[in-house]
Amino acid sequence: MFGIGIIDDSKDYRDSFVEDFEDLDSANFKLDKEDWQVAVTAPLPDINEYPDWILENDLTAVILDEKLQNGGVTYGGHEVLELIKGKFPLPVFVVTEYKDDPDLETQFEKATDIIGKPEWARERTRFAGRVLSSAKDYSDVYVSKHIEMDALADKAAKDEANEDEIKKLEALRDQIQLPLMKEDATREEVLNEFESSVNLLEDLIIKAKERLGEQD
Repeated sequence: MFGIGIIDDSKDYRDSFVEDFEDLDSANFKLDKEDWQVAVTAPLPDINEYPDWILENDLTAVILDEKLQNGGVTYGGHEVLELIKGKFPLPVFVVTEYKDDPDLETQFEKATDIIGKPEWARERTRFAGRVLSSAKDYSDVYVSKHIEMDALADKAAKDEANEDEIKKLEALRDQIQLPLMKEDATREEVLNEFESSVNLLEDLIIKAKERLGEQD
């Protein structure tokens, strides 16, 4: 299962976005309704809580408002966008009434798209479908890359990986920044598993490079 996250300081907008996704026909996206979910939140008290929220909800796309101050926080959506894209390569759609906000423009290239709320209201089905398609695509690509990375890591563990395969493994390590989720895993289990996997992968790459160096 993968998830779409919604961050907005207005409960009315959060509820409206949820309804937009509930109205979609999953079959049109070659999905069952049980394949995906929507997670919503008001602005979190601490901006650094968003990575955990993304992991907890298996998010593969996020809808984000720019003006979040009515949620009692001092940061803006552009700062959340910068934080998320600095940690995860997942698509982030900024849906806001302030498309021309100068702070948002500083992070323009990091957003998958910046959509005005009036635009979304006029074509809610099209935009919701686009977000769902992006979330599905990211999930599919992520799983595919994770499978490839697991295969290369297995070869590295057996001292069977060549130099090109080690370079590929490093590239995949940099691209994949989310662990595969277990259905009933807690946040602590997910984060511990992620840390262990990263440490193990780093050790495998170092040892493989040392082995290749000895062969030169």
